[in-house]
Amino acid sequence: MSLSEEVLELTRCYRAELAEYREFLQVSRRLNQLLRAGEETSQLGEILNAQTEIIRRINDWDEKATKLKESVARALGVAEVTVSALGDLPEAEGFREVLGELGDVLKKLEEVETENQRLLQERLELMRRRESSPSPKQAGKAYQERCLNQDSQIDKKR
Repeated sequence: MSLSEEVLELTRCYRAELAEYREFLQVSRRLNQLLRAGEETSQLGEILNAQTEIIRRINDWDEKATKLKESVARALGVAEVTVSALGDLPEAEGFREVLGELGDVLKKLEEVETENQRLLQERLELMRRRESSPSPKQAGKAYQERCLNQDSQIDKKR
């Protein structure tokens, strides 16, 4: 494969990753809406499973891109493939565009995911508090047992 073909293929891999990241962003936004609305955990599980699958596909594309980057870097005699390293190659413009788009999507994704992490932490803390608080029935039973024990202690002192 020629250098131009490898750069085109690398750009294609990045475009595929971009599509996956855009899908991930949509799913993350949906998760954000559910978390804000206090929706049930079964829907959250479905979304988290969808995110896991998207990440798997991103990793597959990234693996292909890494091999291509190594090959292009060797052909150019550089340590890392950058837009400036591609110089005047006609394919450099498409490469630059896709990297810019990826950067934009990743920035948006980081913002949404940071918010999702915060909302998930809040939900987890709420669940922990609920678990550590006794139910009214448990509280009533504990109160009755305590009253009986106090009566027993009083009887023993007499």
